Amino acid sequence: MKNSNPVKRFTVLGRVGNEPERRELCRQTYELLVSGEGEVSALAEERPELIRALNSVLADERISGVCKGRNDLSEHITEELIRFVSEGCAVSEKGDPSLDEELERLQEFKAKGAHKFEAELKSLSTMLSDRYTDQEIDQDFYTSQLKAINEIREKEDRLTALEKLKSHLEQTWETHLTSRVLAHKLQQIDLLRQKYLKELYKRIDELQRLDELLKAVIGNLGRLWDLSKGHLSRMNFEHLQRYAHLLERDKSIQELAEVLGRMQQAQKKIEQEQMQESHIVHRWQIDTASKSDLVGVRESDDINALLPTEVALLADPSLELSFYKKYAEKKLQTFEYQSRVLKAEEERRQVSRQKTVEEPKGPFIICIDTSGSMHGVPEAIAKALCIAILKVALRDERRCFLISFSTQIDTIELSNTAASLTRLLDFLGMSFYGGTDASPALATALAQLEKESYSRADVIMVSDFVMPQFPEKITRDIAKAKERGTKFHSLVVGQGYNQVDLNAFDSNWFYDSHSAGSTLRLVQELDKLH
Repeated sequence: MKNSNPVKRFTVLGRVGNEPERRELCRQTYELLVSGEGEVSALAEERPELIRALNSVLADERISGVCKGRNDLSEHITEELIRFVSEGCAVSEKGDPSLDEELERLQEFKAKGAHKFEAELKSLSTMLSDRYTDQEIDQDFYTSQLKAINEIREKEDRLTALEKLKSHLEQTWETHLTSRVLAHKLQQIDLLRQKYLKELYKRIDELQRLDELLKAVIGNLGRLWDLSKGHLSRMNFEHLQRYAHLLERDKSIQELAEVLGRMQQAQKKIEQEQMQESHIVHRWQIDTASKSDLVGVRESDDINALLPTEVALLADPSLELSFYKKYAEKKLQTFEYQSRVLKAEEERRQVSRQKTVEEPKGPFIICIDTSGSMHGVPEAIAKALCIAILKVALRDERRCFLISFSTQIDTIELSNTAASLTRLLDFLGMSFYGGTDASPALATALAQLEKESYSRADVIMVSDFVMPQFPEKITRDIAKAKERGTKFHSLVVGQGYNQVDLNAFDSNWFYDSHSAGSTLRLVQELDKLH
């Protein structure tokens, strides 16, 4: 699960548990939504009533049904449920003013001596009668007991009885007050749970409606979550559905988008990888403990290797002391033996290796001619291809930037679906009109290539290419972009094109709207190129 802002804020600054416990709560909530099984256990001991409410929401069939197996959507729902937990903590800590006031009265009553019990009972009578039944706090019982205690003659015995009666009232009152505080807390948490469920139900209804409208393009409920907050009634989905249906009828347009997507080869980069290598090395070692080879004489205290002359010292009592002295100093003359043994040793060393990492494919920049000469079938093909390429980009998590042009340009960053949907719908609903000047569009595309997020993009222009020749500066800039790896593709819709302009593109493909099956043949030609 991504560390989103609501989740991160709760994990670091939450008002319940410690940071590891809060992080575990977020993790369990997300994994339960994805799997649809189990219960959240984190913080259950500290906030049992709140965690029970959370598990109740997670067990809701509508919530679990829409989230199961959908990671992106589960992340969004997790954020909402973490907000519920945060707000639930605040609600449960806020309390109720009347209950807080009563709790203060109870503490004041406890602090006063037993000799004031009768006066205090009279002052509390109205409040206790309003809030508790006779079965909960029977004031008649305390009045009759007080009357009997007052008849006790011994002052000390009377005070002891009063203390016992006062303690009984304190315990009874505190027990029922605690129950009322807990009931109030549970009620507030349940109201909050119902509020969040109502909001989630509403968002899910909007989400499912969006899914029905946009599944031909987006096909991912997680991407639609932010849109479900909006006012869908203000959006006109008629044109989007029209071009989505066109894609369904003419599969070759979607195939064309797929081919354009495949033509951009994923770039590879070289990374250095550090690792440890283990080697077994065989070395000859000297073993002095083995007596296989006599190599000389040395001084030592090795009794088993004594020279005969040293042994002779022990035979003469006058020299025996000299032997012990040499022994103590390890200066006895002894034979020196050694042998060579071949031993295996493990050596470990750090090595650096190069590995090839394949980077994701780059973004799309789509330039669509919206001039009057594109009106009719060319307009439909251009808009349908735009939808098809957007579908590929969203599926492969690639950025997509739309530039529409006639004598002026308009741009839409299509990568953020929630932010750009309204403008995309407006583009699909507009009628193509005006003259044609592709130079501003290409200049904008070239400027977009300078941005890091679009530096690896390919440029696709859809036009009839009935336009003036590109300025020399644009042609030179296109050539420089090609040197950096950018591919420029054109889809020519119609037959009156300017061949000089087409020379600036790496690949030129032609669609004849008057020829049946033209798009399918175009795709087949593209596949050959790929």
